[in-house]
Amino acid sequence: MNFTEYYSRILEINGQHPNLSFEQHKKMFNIIALEMRMDELNRIEYALKDPDLQRKIYQRSQSVQSQLAKLTDLSHAAQLLEQMIEASQRE
Repeated sequence: MNFTEYYSRILEINGQHPNLSFEQHKKMFNIIALEMRMDELNRIEYALKDPDLQRKIYQRSQSVQSQLAKLTDLSHAAQLLEQMIEASQRE
């Protein structure tokens, strides 16, 4: 949950959220939702004892990871937020 944690710290430090466009807000919330889903799937996978269920959860987590990589271009959280702010200014 790299982006989620980073964004949370930015809010704590600045006391307000960055000025993002509607499209960038959607992207941010999608990233946060996917990171939360990844965390949830990882917890479930490790708690399961059934190898078949573990495999299914692992496959689902790989799909979510792929979606997350597509949204973030595998950028570091600080760089990603900066890109989103810049994109908002152009939109």
